[in-house]
Amino acid sequence: MPESLSILIRIKADFLDRRVTSIAGITASGGAIKSSENQQLVSIGRKWALHVTEAPFAWGIHALYVLIVLGWTIPFGYTIPVTQMVVRLILLAVGNPSNLLLLNLLNPAFILADIGIAIFGPWLWTLGLRCFQGRELLARTGKRTLVIGDVPWVHQLLESYVSKLFSLSYGIASLEVHGANPQDHLLHRFGHRVVRGTLVFLGVPDGSRSRKLKQDRDAAIMTGKQADGVRNLGVGAEIVAVGHNREIEDKGFNDAIVLETKTNSRKTAKLPADQQAAIEELRESRFNSFERLLASYVIFWALAKKVASFPFLGYQHWKSQSRTRIATTAAPVSAINFDLTDAKATLPTQAVSTPTYRQPLLLSVVPNSQETADAPTHIDVPSIGTLNQPAFGRSQSNSKEFLYPIPVLGAGVADKNVGVGVFWGIKPQQKIQGSAGCLPHNNLELGTFVPWFNLGKRKREN
Repeated sequence: MPESLSILIRIKADFLDRRVTSIAGITASGGAIKSSENQQLVSIGRKWALHVTEAPFAWGIHALYVLIVLGWTIPFGYTIPVTQMVVRLILLAVGNPSNLLLLNLLNPAFILADIGIAIFGPWLWTLGLRCFQGRELLARTGKRTLVIGDVPWVHQLLESYVSKLFSLSYGIASLEVHGANPQDHLLHRFGHRVVRGTLVFLGVPDGSRSRKLKQDRDAAIMTGKQADGVRNLGVGAEIVAVGHNREIEDKGFNDAIVLETKTNSRKTAKLPADQQAAIEELRESRFNSFERLLASYVIFWALAKKVASFPFLGYQHWKSQSRTRIATTAAPVSAINFDLTDAKATLPTQAVSTPTYRQPLLLSVVPNSQETADAPTHIDVPSIGTLNQPAFGRSQSNSKEFLYPIPVLGAGVADKNVGVGVFWGIKPQQKIQGSAGCLPHNNLELGTFVPWFNLGKRKREN
């Protein structure tokens, strides 16, 4: 056991001192460092940015083409016969003089070719761009779809992160972002929606020493290969896998990012198998998954930065229009469902001691004040409150009597502040009768509040 703890301590120190700086490419003091991992991550982000800026780039080329061809009419009175001019230049380059009679005979074909360029020009320029940039030629044109596959807390954070990075972007240079768990529902939700050019970002656990993580790794890899198998014209999704096991390099994905790991150290190999599995599972849940998240941040930040630097389509990618109006943004996990019937049956009815009641059962967000009353020493007949008839607990202290609200989802006192609900705290006012407050509603999720009034009242003994 001491050896296991020492290994975990070294893993934590290695993560904080070396891995974070290597992935982010920056030191704790803000200095930039050259890291092969960081450079690989940034290059993939910039490569995917070419997919996003493809549409405005092709549109710009076609607009320039139309401007030159039709604008030629202003000074010279006629449009440029592009196809005929190209054929003449080719004949001149190969040493054959242009045959005027042959060109006149082919003039209708040249006109039809010019019409085809005017109609299908953006698609033709797109193919030319892809050929020049070394990207897949037959991927679908238009807005790209990004599917992020990783453990729930990682893919949910990344889905929100990438969505916010592109929340102020122009529609012609944006992304449609989705997230799912490759070990669970990614294939069922997006397997039938994979098209040519779909971007799939796949996080793969290590699974070298833990049977459970090995199953998770195999499930993620199988999901990626099944998504890759959905093809049309020989072209499928573009899949980038990131993980700590070099096995992902041999799975046929478009790119594989192998993050450095020291799981297979000699000291770890000497431990019993159950301890090795426990260490790997702890490392995956605490560090490896976080490293994948951090690497994903680097990739998508580089992607958004590249897109935001496109001429005439620049935007502030570090901002978002969805600024919160309350200081209690919910975490990306589901809320706990409460059974109010059971809560009413188990609510205590006896008096509680001051030390017990003063424990911070709920985090209060109201600052301490000398004007607040002392902590209540007695609660009378607590019950489940409703919106129309809120329940109150009676407090007696220093010849004063206060009535405190008992909310639907519980209440508690922390440092003289009455906490109502989960995310809110209410401070009893000294000179206000019928002050306003907030109370959770039975049919709303935890942390959602509706206003109600006549929260409390006070009387002072003379």
